[in-house]
Amino acid sequence: MPKCRECKYLIGKKSSVGIECMQADNQKKWNALEEENIKAGKFYPKVVARFKQPSTKACRRFEVKSDE
Repeated sequence: MPKCRECKYLIGKKSSVGIECMQADNQKKWNALEEENIKAGKFYPKVVARFKQPSTKACRRFEVKSDE
């Protein structure tokens, strides 16, 4: 079973929550959701789903890192 740390998209900034997933479709979705949260006046508009723990199970959009 593949893990997030083996994915080529897990290259974003590191945080106490995890590492940011930089998969393009997910980024668009999360950015749109943050804009909606800001417009709605939510207390914490940030989407934490974009941060993944390297040890978690990989998602459907998993792609293996290439050895460049």
